[in-house]
Amino acid sequence: MRLDRAPVERRRPVFYASNRSIEQFKSALKIGQILKGRVLYVIDDRRSLIRFLGFNVVTESQERFFRGQLVTARVVDIRDKVIMQLVRPQTTQRQGQGELIRVVSVDEILEGLGIVPDRFTRALVEAMIRYNMAIRADLVESMAVFLSEIGEPDVAEAVVLARLIGLPMDRNLIAALSEVIRNDIGGAISRLQNLISQLPEAEAQAIFAFLSKVSRRTEFREALEDFVRSAGLNYESALMKAVLRGNPPPQELRETLKGIILQLMEREDIPERFVAELESILRNLEGQQLLNLPRQSIRYDLPLLFLQIPVRIGDEFKTIYIKGYPDDKGRISSNNIKLDLLFETRNIGKIRVSLMMVERELTLRTWVENEEVKRIIEENSDRLISRMEDRRYRVSFLSCEVDPRRISDFGLLPPEVNTSGERKRVNLMA
Repeated sequence: MRLDRAPVERRRPVFYASNRSIEQFKSALKIGQILKGRVLYVIDDRRSLIRFLGFNVVTESQERFFRGQLVTARVVDIRDKVIMQLVRPQTTQRQGQGELIRVVSVDEILEGLGIVPDRFTRALVEAMIRYNMAIRADLVESMAVFLSEIGEPDVAEAVVLARLIGLPMDRNLIAALSEVIRNDIGGAISRLQNLISQLPEAEAQAIFAFLSKVSRRTEFREALEDFVRSAGLNYESALMKAVLRGNPPPQELRETLKGIILQLMEREDIPERFVAELESILRNLEGQQLLNLPRQSIRYDLPLLFLQIPVRIGDEFKTIYIKGYPDDKGRISSNNIKLDLLFETRNIGKIRVSLMMVERELTLRTWVENEEVKRIIEENSDRLISRMEDRRYRVSFLSCEVDPRRISDFGLLPPEVNTSGERKRVNLMA
């Protein structure tokens, strides 16, 4: 069954790792030029994918970066290799300081693994970097054997994706995943029909319940059920959690779910009462961004996300309650986080923590029920700050106050799942 809707455009970073692309990057550089970039992926302890001047280049350095980090570097050599020096704020005007950063090609990565570069291994390594997958010689060689048997390097991304999420190396499945990557949902459904019999029924029950609510046409619903069920093969029901519990699925499957939901929303026979639910799910896939809502309708003082997470503390299970608040763009972002947490232990009672993080800089405010607990927290504050700094976080503010009223003001969360309107409540204990 083919779907009439045009494929959803995917916003994927342009990948530059071939010798030709590096030459294009090199032609835009001058000796002594200062470049500012952002780390897109951390490939391993030495290599990262960094965006400079609109080019995504693989770099090698002794400096360990983290994803999202802003990097400033000075170009020191472009004759043979592109070599830059990491510039730190305090050494911007001083030459000869900072770790060297070298731009490397896929061929150099393969040669370092002891693998002869060819069109199959090059395509595989590029896809492995795109999905932030560990690049090991045994992985590349095993996937290269399968890819060479197929004889199509264009499906390398599908082979890497299948390996990453634990799908079997089946030719039909690889072809179907290639259709998914190109956002041809209808083509993927038609290719996956022969794989449905392999799937346990239990994995798809929650998705069936969701799809039965939003689609009345049996043929359309069955095709979507088959597709989603096949895409979630051996994947710990991640898609069910994404749809019903609000947990964002892995990036490699997120666009596929968005395509399905967008197609559902464009259908004329979808009941009006389900539109808000679909919009809520779509917001979650976009990182809680409030799509198609006027800015004046966004309440920044109201949480967008409620979580109840069971944890084991000592010999007993407790629940941590978490509220997530939107940033100034009306979304919950991994680089701009505002959380309110409430948890309780047998020894120190209830503690409320307000956490804000902007670009890995943390602000922590804590409220406790008595002076003894405050003393314990203050005595361990230096240790906490040190541990955060070891993980490349900066703690700019840390406080602790005795204020039982602020703890009681947190409130309790209802256990039911409610995905309507602008807020989402999620009970992970269910």
